[in-house]
Amino acid sequence: MRKAIPALILVCLILSACGQTRTFEGALFRTDTDKSAFGVDCSDEINKGKVNVDDVGYVCTVKTDGKTRLKDAEGHTLKPEDFSSGDLVRVTLSRAQTITESNRSFQAKEIVLLEAK
Repeated sequence: MRKAIPALILVCLILSACGQTRTFEGALFRTDTDKSAFGVDCSDEINKGKVNVDDVGYVCTVKTDGKTRLKDAEGHTLKPEDFSSGDLVRVTLSRAQTITESNRSFQAKEIVLLEAK
């Protein structure tokens, strides 16, 4: 029985991480440089694995701070004003989270400009 408890705990930890997102890509809808936030299309993440998906689009608020790395696909450092609406970005969250219709505000660890509009 004692050997089963650590194995059970390990299985529970692994299962609790399922369904969480650490990185996602989407189009940039807005940049709030004065508020240190970006609006990023996260519809694909919210609708992942769903059947009969509606045509509703979802925008996630991606917060930045002094530790958030902003860069282009080649690794060059960028500033918030280097991003524009319509740009394709990859967002790495500061911690893995479940993205849902009601949970769409996150702290970013890194935002990478993949394709400028």
